[in-house]
Amino acid sequence: MGVEYANRNGVKLSVLPKLGHFPHLQAPEQTVDEVRAAFLAVERDTGPQ
Repeated sequence: MGVEYANRNGVKLSVLPKLGHFPHLQAPEQTVDEVRAAFLAVERDTGPQ
């Protein structure tokens, strides 16, 4: 489902290794780190929102 959404909207999809459908429950720290990194990358590329 995520792959189809990303393809349809032309956005990059990152799959977290060794995690299933609920990464926030399986590895909360890793999930938070990934989300923060994504927001920081967007801010770096586009400036503060």
